[in-house]
Amino acid sequence: MWYLLFLIIVILSASQQSLVLSSSPSPKSPHRCLSHQRSALVQLQQDVLKHYNPSVIFDDNSSMKVQQWKLERDCCSWEGVTCDVAGYVTGLNLNYSMISGHISAIFDLHHLQYLSLASNNFRLNPIPSGFDRLKSLTHLNLSYSCFSDQIPMEISRLTRLISLDLSTIPFCELPNTFNDPDFNRIFEYEELHRLRLEEPNLQTFFQNLNALRELKLDYVDLSAQGSNWSDALAHALPNLQVLSLSFCRLSGPIHPSFSQLKSLSHIGLDGNHLSSAVPHFLADFSNLVTLSLRSCGLHGSFPEKLFTLPKLQTIDLSDNSLLTGQLPNFSLNNSFQQMILYKTNFHGKLPDSIGNLKFLTTLLLYNCNFTGWIPSSLANLTQVLELDLSYNRFSGPIPPFHSSTVPKLVDLGLSYNLLDGAIDSLLFTLPSLQNLRMNNNHFTGQLEEIPNASSSVLEYVYLQGNGLSGPIPRSISKLPRLFFLSLAANNFNGSMKLDIFQSLQNLTSLDLSDNNLAIESDDNEGFTFPSLEELRLSSCNLNKIPKFLKNEVVLRSLNLSNNHIHGSVPSWLLNSSTLYELDLSHNEVDFSDSNQGKSVFSGDEFTSFAVLGKLAMRSCNVSRFPDFLKAQDGLFYLDLSGNKIDGRTPSWIWKKKLQYLNISHNFLYALDEFLPNMSTPLQTLDLRANLLQGSLPKAICNLSSLSIFDASDNKLSGLIPECLGKIGTLSVLNVKGNNYRRFPPDFGLASSLRSLNINGNQLEGELPRSLAKCTMLEVWTLVTTTFPIHFRFGWINCLN
Repeated sequence: MWYLLFLIIVILSASQQSLVLSSSPSPKSPHRCLSHQRSALVQLQQDVLKHYNPSVIFDDNSSMKVQQWKLERDCCSWEGVTCDVAGYVTGLNLNYSMISGHISAIFDLHHLQYLSLASNNFRLNPIPSGFDRLKSLTHLNLSYSCFSDQIPMEISRLTRLISLDLSTIPFCELPNTFNDPDFNRIFEYEELHRLRLEEPNLQTFFQNLNALRELKLDYVDLSAQGSNWSDALAHALPNLQVLSLSFCRLSGPIHPSFSQLKSLSHIGLDGNHLSSAVPHFLADFSNLVTLSLRSCGLHGSFPEKLFTLPKLQTIDLSDNSLLTGQLPNFSLNNSFQQMILYKTNFHGKLPDSIGNLKFLTTLLLYNCNFTGWIPSSLANLTQVLELDLSYNRFSGPIPPFHSSTVPKLVDLGLSYNLLDGAIDSLLFTLPSLQNLRMNNNHFTGQLEEIPNASSSVLEYVYLQGNGLSGPIPRSISKLPRLFFLSLAANNFNGSMKLDIFQSLQNLTSLDLSDNNLAIESDDNEGFTFPSLEELRLSSCNLNKIPKFLKNEVVLRSLNLSNNHIHGSVPSWLLNSSTLYELDLSHNEVDFSDSNQGKSVFSGDEFTSFAVLGKLAMRSCNVSRFPDFLKAQDGLFYLDLSGNKIDGRTPSWIWKKKLQYLNISHNFLYALDEFLPNMSTPLQTLDLRANLLQGSLPKAICNLSSLSIFDASDNKLSGLIPECLGKIGTLSVLNVKGNNYRRFPPDFGLASSLRSLNINGNQLEGELPRSLAKCTMLEVWTLVTTTFPIHFRFGWINCLN
């Protein structure tokens, strides 16, 4: 009896398995593809190939799948094509297929159940009509393919849909008909044609799609739905399991009826304007696996119970600065893999039970308000890859991280806290650690030699801004994969030569500034850092510019400020073809030959000078504007303050890209006019403590981007330039200590003004009423000399 029953079960099982196998696609089965199905696919292939444009940009992972369709083979075996046993095409996966249009042949495949055209590039053309002919579709994916304008209503008639993904991207390649190079016009065009759903409303559009389980519309403009979106979805899609509506311009709050969607496992609403508290009913969504509410303007207290949902794996509440909360005690029965709370107002101490998050791979709590000691149990998260607790108020020692307890840790961020004690050198050889950021804490003591340093995979080490002392361990130069090393602003001491770092062939940035080191400036030119792009040796007791810099062929940024270097800047340094930023401030250096009093870079020599973007020479020995600056058209930052420059400023100093100019504390008596018809994006202009006389040049009025203007402590006279009150970007205006007699009558357009100082002038008359429009004004100093200035305080009270 039992034997017969067992035999029947075996026979039925074999029969069922045979049925399953017969329904599965088999590339070896001849002549499965029906002729009219084949014809539609061949037509699609011809259309795509005929209209392929090599100038259209596609994802790097793309390949032209239809080009690989071989006509001599059965079409059911073609890449991306799935057929049923009868030879009908039921699935078409053409994602990343370099398609930019002409897909109408797809609509002749009436048996299609699955269609993906994701990650192609339709160049801001509308979704084509014809999808309503695909009545059998259960899965439709048109995501990230740069479709535009209104979502066609015909998609709402695909009543069998289980999954719909129409997500788009904010920046797409524009069609050939759009040739305007202006960025603002491009942005306006893209916004005008952004994929959107305006009519009908959400409830009407989805009312016949009640089989839908998965809905993704990221970056689709749903602003026309107002705050009714959550109520509409709750009524139209009661069986929804996955909802992703990030950056859809939705507004809040979330409607109480949303609580009906208890089947939801994924909620993604990042980047919307919810501007509300997190609904407490979300804590009843027992199936929730992912909750992502990043940058939604959330406020109030986060429901602590949500952290205890048994299936919750990912929670992202980041970038909601008004959202408060505390972490609960975590049980061993949890599923957390990612906890992302950075840039919120979560506070309090981390619970010791955080060590129970055994599956956690990502913990990002930076820029919060956490305090207290970091629990030692945090060092037992064996699956963690990324751990960042920076910018909090944690104190005490570092947890005991060891290779056996955090074997997968790649990124450790503890910077900008109040941590103290010593740094265990074993941190440098954690088996997977690539990024170590522990800067700006209170760590002290000597950094011990690193055992087995050659086994380290560290690439970035940030230890600046602590109190570490003693010599720099030589073993740090044996970290083979090191790209970035900053030991600045500590108490390291002793003499050292830079050639100890010579073995770091991958090093791109080295910062040893502001310690008690004495860097020996020998004349050894025989070594080089082949990858070095940035070198900072400020306050390192250098007495000459190191000659090995001659060999640095990729160096872009060099800071040798606050040393004991003196004499002329060598021409070989400034002939570098890669040097972009140079800071020699607080050294007794200049650009003159002391014997002949001529510029070392006069004549044609400076034409081969590096294309500088930034030059800082504060408090040096410069007595004239360097001639080589004439050729520096790319200069955006120039600081020659605190020198001995006298006379007039040359007109060529106003570079087209100049954003910051500081020539304060010199002996200048006049500003030359700007070059004719020339505008500059200058944001900061500092002319303090010179001998400037008379009026400022009229071209000052052309500085439409000016934010900080300081002409204090000069001998300027007459009327404070009226145009300064019409620069909408101006936030700081300081003209104290001059001989001005009149204040401009109209200051109403300086709406960004935060600080105004006119003290120490000879002003008379009334303060203009237009200052009342400067509602952001925080600091103003109006005390004057010689002549009184009369105030009417009635309207001044409107200034906060």
